[in-house]
Amino acid sequence: MPKPSPESENYTKEKQRYEASQQLRQFQNMLCDNLLITCSKFSPLSILRELAPRLALARPVAIYHQYRELLHPVFEYVQQSKQFLYFKLSEPWMREYQSLPGRIHPLMMMSSTAGYILTAITSSDEPSDDNISQGDIDESVGDRTITASADIVA
Repeated sequence: MPKPSPESENYTKEKQRYEASQQLRQFQNMLCDNLLITCSKFSPLSILRELAPRLALARPVAIYHQYRELLHPVFEYVQQSKQFLYFKLSEPWMREYQSLPGRIHPLMMMSSTAGYILTAITSSDEPSDDNISQGDIDESVGDRTITASADIVA
């Protein structure tokens, strides 16, 4: 069996690169219906800034992170930006309650490991950063859906 020539291997690699660049161009021009971001190692703010312009008008955004502190810069950005409405930072965790005769109180020894979710709705196609400067935000750390997982996307 003859060994493939390096020229044919180079052609195959070039063809794969070209197809990948075509898919990337197609993705960059596509408007999406919703955005879901899950992060554990990277800043969700930088991911939101990169992907928010690809959202259509009046579409939902949900950002999940295990730690509340890393969602605060995102919440400040969304709050100051004119691009988002109806934003809310919540904890999807249900506390169990103990009921005793004459009183009800939450169980004292419970752990909260559910994480936090920031939700919002886009209000305009163009981001308006008129009142927001880079120094204001601390970056310390079935339809067409954009799902960005910071563990996978590098």
